[in-house]
Amino acid sequence: MSCSKLASSFDDPSHDRSSISSSVFTDDSSGSAINDEGLFSRKVFVGGLPFNVTENDLRNTFGRFGVLHVDWPRCQDLLKGHVDNRERQPNGYVFLIFHSEEAVDKLVNHCFINNGRYFLEMTTRTSTKSVQVRPWRKSDSFYIIGDLNDPISKINPHHSVFIGGVPRPTRAVDLVNVLEEAYGKVLYASIDMDPELHYPKGAARIVFERFVDFKAAMKGRHIMINHCGIKKRVDIKPYIIDEQCCDACVGTNCDNRSASYFCAFCLMYLCERCWDIIHPLEISATKNPHLPYIRCGDATKQLTYIPHHIHRFSNISDAVYPPLAPMYYNKMVYPSGIGNPCRIQG
Repeated sequence: MSCSKLASSFDDPSHDRSSISSSVFTDDSSGSAINDEGLFSRKVFVGGLPFNVTENDLRNTFGRFGVLHVDWPRCQDLLKGHVDNRERQPNGYVFLIFHSEEAVDKLVNHCFINNGRYFLEMTTRTSTKSVQVRPWRKSDSFYIIGDLNDPISKINPHHSVFIGGVPRPTRAVDLVNVLEEAYGKVLYASIDMDPELHYPKGAARIVFERFVDFKAAMKGRHIMINHCGIKKRVDIKPYIIDEQCCDACVGTNCDNRSASYFCAFCLMYLCERCWDIIHPLEISATKNPHLPYIRCGDATKQLTYIPHHIHRFSNISDAVYPPLAPMYYNKMVYPSGIGNPCRIQG
């Protein structure tokens, strides 16, 4: 997609949230094309297990609802083959993968509810205990606020962040509540899903309503999420959108090719030439290095060097900030609110 076409699609009021979210934020790897035939994923989280539970105990309790596979939490002893999978004591939780969604429906119907949570009585060789059952409701993978056809409050993809390491049972609305308390109003949230099981993969994408809130989240760099009674720290990174125009030159310095990098400090998509112009040697000598982010599969990756500098230097450590010609400096301007050079004037 050319820069001009992509830019116009974001500025056109006829593009509502549903069209933007499907074209920009949805891809096959996220598994966001939800199967509406069932309410729940076939994968179920079970927590609060007795310390001496075995796989046979789990099958005796949950096998009556349908055929299942027991997915123990991975541990070094199990990986090294020191402990038998059927007899290993888990870390208090386990994942059950049922062969059908109907089995999960039966399980949920047999649970009792306490404070909005599902529980089931489980008997082991020595005790009986109520364990927590967390079925994943497919609709919990998305959060969209307001009227989808309201162009005034449409989603701006440039206000997007990527959050990795999200605890698997965390719902989209749970993330929204934490982020809004810490940074500001969220318009859209989606949990990346396994396309086969429709179960969270541990990553999420969030879109803030205002640029100032997006900027605050990028500056904050992390949030704390409650998981199994403890708080887990997860990192916030920019969500890199494919085929974005260079924010500095709008394609004039790169023959309308897509931007090569995203700078999380400047909050800009940049082509190779504009990256060099906006990040001269003087900046790198007085501030923390502005290292680029790129899209790497489903994730966002920060590089430790500038790829297009490598061929100029024998030492990769010198490929971060090379000296630039003085003529470049006269073409930099500073937009209000950013404090870094942003646009190149011809």
